[in-house]
Amino acid sequence: MNDENKVIANNFWSSKCVLILKYTLSRWFYLHIILLITLSIIQLRFSVVYKDHCTIDSRIIRHLLVIGIIQILYSFNGIVLVIFCLLYGKYQCFNIFILIDFIIQQILVVFLIVWFIIGNYLVFHIKNVVQYTNSYSTSTYCDYTLYQTAFWTNIIYYILFVLFSITLVFTNIKWFIKHFKRLKTNCIKTSVESE
Repeated sequence: MNDENKVIANNFWSSKCVLILKYTLSRWFYLHIILLITLSIIQLRFSVVYKDHCTIDSRIIRHLLVIGIIQILYSFNGIVLVIFCLLYGKYQCFNIFILIDFIIQQILVVFLIVWFIIGNYLVFHIKNVVQYTNSYSTSTYCDYTLYQTAFWTNIIYYILFVLFSITLVFTNIKWFIKHFKRLKTNCIKTSVESE
């Protein structure tokens, strides 16, 4: 009975690793990482260069800085996840590392989503009152380049989210249908055998 439980546990973890491998080793994941690194470099550059040029709300600069840093961490963690997934094919012992790294990746995703929502509020709530010409009017001034960077990176995130969601659904739908049919067949066989 104890051996049966070990086999079930190993199958459970192996199936989780296979799902993670399928996503991580796809070309969409690589494109996702490349785009995030590019956006984070842009955000970090403008948050450092224009660090005192948004007096209407200096939290916009902090937003760009923090989201850029977290995206870099997310991207490098994704690269480590890809390395573990590539090693999983040769050495089956890497499944625990894959799961731990995947959990870290998901924590970073949650933080990015929360920070993105905060950044949306910071950028879009001042859209109608911000001005770019009179830096002496500190209650409404923000540098044009800095504000437009924050504004358009948020818009790009919306576009990327929609595009990646659509591509993930369409590229994985065949795989999910196949596994759903197998699960359904196994459930039917199990219920027939139990009768």
